[in-house]
Amino acid sequence: MAWRSRVRNNSLVDFHTGSDVLKGAGVASLLAFAAPAQAAQRTQSGLIYEVQKSNPKGKQPVKGDLIAIRFKGATTDGNVFDDTTKTDEPLYYRVGTGSLIAGIEEILPMMRYKEKWAVQIPANLAFGSAGRKASAGKPRIPGGADLYYEIDFVAFPGFEGDIYLQD
Repeated sequence: MAWRSRVRNNSLVDFHTGSDVLKGAGVASLLAFAAPAQAAQRTQSGLIYEVQKSNPKGKQPVKGDLIAIRFKGATTDGNVFDDTTKTDEPLYYRVGTGSLIAGIEEILPMMRYKEKWAVQIPANLAFGSAGRKASAGKPRIPGGADLYYEIDFVAFPGFEGDIYLQD
């Protein structure tokens, strides 16, 4: 996810191993994501995240809270497989329901209202070895694929403004 400091010789370099995870034209696709504002951090589960836009005073959601997020997801070859940044409405989601991939379920309660994070999700916290089959409007994600997301926490219905406020 656009960790510019780890782009070397037109390759995206894995944060921990130093090995190339993406080369050539795919790097340009991932570099379309915004540059991170802070250093990357790793969770115990293996998620790697960088806070691109911080809001230290923002409220953190807890299980059961309704939040709205915008996100863009890509595979390591640079193919964007989901992008709500270009839709009229964000994704409204009740935290902790288990209907998103495990990596996003883990990250959302860590974020604060009005923050934007870049996240690298290992395959075991995404679609695992089975991957995701193609469906209407959704491309196939190969088994074993690490995923890169940019997640923007845009609304906290019932906390600030109403559900339709998208500033």
